[in-house]
Amino acid sequence: QTNFLIPMTFLIFLYEQKRKERILMLEQWIKENANMKDRGSVAVINDDVWILPPRCFSNMPGLKKVILPYNLRKIGAFSFAGCRSLEVIDIPRQVVLIDDGAFYGCCSLKAINIPDNVVGIGSMAFAGTDLNTITLPKSVRYIDDGAFADCPRINQISLPENLYDIPYEKQRMIFVSNPDAIFRCD
Repeated sequence: QTNFLIPMTFLIFLYEQKRKERILMLEQWIKENANMKDRGSVAVINDDVWILPPRCFSNMPGLKKVILPYNLRKIGAFSFAGCRSLEVIDIPRQVVLIDDGAFYGCCSLKAINIPDNVVGIGSMAFAGTDLNTITLPKSVRYIDDGAFADCPRINQISLPENLYDIPYEKQRMIFVSNPDAIFRCD
């Protein structure tokens, strides 16, 4: 029996190649599907986009405003993660899912509207933002752990009464670092 050992340096090389390919694919996606304005501080997504792919705008520190298309259905995982200057984003009415970490670390994001069609909010979706008050629509059926973690300014949240699997312990897990948030069910 022969053992084939792959040197660690080769594995690291392969990983870096894949990472570079992913970055190039996302840069190409942005070129084809978004119009960047005002020196990259404003992104206008094309009207024919229905799903934002994971990490499509992540770690763009100069991005301040995003205009999403009316027909958008899903905001992909970590789509805007690390966009520290992002202040303005209006989530279209058609969105049904805000995926894991979608706005993670958007520390300038002070307010967000969550439209009436949103059914799910992923883990860490709004973690590390500067949100203050949150009102979740009745359409929301699940909120994953840590969805609003590390949001020290949150002082009030209204949870819909029809959330699935939301015992008291899980309510606390949504916030992780802010156990003093006021819970109110509509």
